[in-house]
Amino acid sequence: MKKYIAAFCVLLMMLCTVGCGKGLEGGQPEAEIISNDGIAVIQGDWVYFINGSMPALASEAVSDTPRAKIYRMRTDGSDCVPVTSQKAHAMHLYGDKIFYISPTRANVVLYSIGINGKNNKKLFTFNDSEYYVFGQNGIAIASNGRITYFDYETTTKKEFETGEVSGMRISPNYIYYYYQGESRTKRIEISSGREEILCSDNGPLLYVDDTEVYFVSARIPYRLNANTLELVQISTTLYRNALLNYKNAAIIGIASDEENKGLYLQPMTNTAGEAVGEGGNLPQIKLHLQEVSAYCINDDYIFLVEAETGDIYRMTYQGTEKTLLGKIQSVYDVDSMDVAGDMLYLFDSVESGLVYRTPIDGSGELSLIIK
Repeated sequence: MKKYIAAFCVLLMMLCTVGCGKGLEGGQPEAEIISNDGIAVIQGDWVYFINGSMPALASEAVSDTPRAKIYRMRTDGSDCVPVTSQKAHAMHLYGDKIFYISPTRANVVLYSIGINGKNNKKLFTFNDSEYYVFGQNGIAIASNGRITYFDYETTTKKEFETGEVSGMRISPNYIYYYYQGESRTKRIEISSGREEILCSDNGPLLYVDDTEVYFVSARIPYRLNANTLELVQISTTLYRNALLNYKNAAIIGIASDEENKGLYLQPMTNTAGEAVGEGGNLPQIKLHLQEVSAYCINDDYIFLVEAETGDIYRMTYQGTEKTLLGKIQSVYDVDSMDVAGDMLYLFDSVESGLVYRTPIDGSGELSLIIK
């Protein structure tokens, strides 16, 4: 009998060793985090990324494909391995943890997992149709008529009764949000829960801080001062998929007018650094006149993929120094791109989950890092 018990204990230990695993070696939780607002993020000598965009429906997202998983690799391209087998729609790196959104067939779940692939924890479950946004210190999730705010450090949550929400962004002290069913832009102070109505217009939020809000209404960009409540239209151009870079005081977007295809830039300040007045009194800059399939920005450059040719370009915010970085053969497979450190990452939109990258200074060739 003792022999059977001993054999069982050995077997149990073996199973536990296999089931629990040792996790991933390496990682630098104390290192500086770079580019934490997109699909790829760097921490020390490691880069973390999601290999491809998530389908719109959770039922499709959990299909058996290699796309939409969190990977980790060294910045030199070696040791590329998945951090978790679960799907991920978006993620945020914080110290030694990755907070990520993962869908199931019925709902969407917020998880946290160690950068070593251990301690995967379910934090919150909410409806597939609701909204969420990662901030510097926490994540806001809109579900069932309220916004729930999770603090990364403490993993505590606060709940605010708001009604329906169509979009959100987080500043250091506020959650800004709007609902398309009513013409209002609002904000909630995270510490007190105090709510303010800022203006009687709304739309997708491009950028927020504690004093300024930039949003697009009817595809026209506006600037709102959250203290004085002054609302200024900063362009007459209709944009889709617009991005805002606050450092360079510029809005970049694809023109909605089919006769003016390409990528455009709308300056938000004049040469003296003064804010643009009513109606947008600075002319827009035509960055690229051909149709663009994907683009992204950092504080120094604008990057794009030309739809017809698959050419990858880099240029300044003045539209100068246009540099060819590479060429994607399956051009319509690339639907998203992101800059992390000195590398540009490109992600495909098909089942394969292919990931490419190339140096942003043009010093190297385009390489396929996940095949």
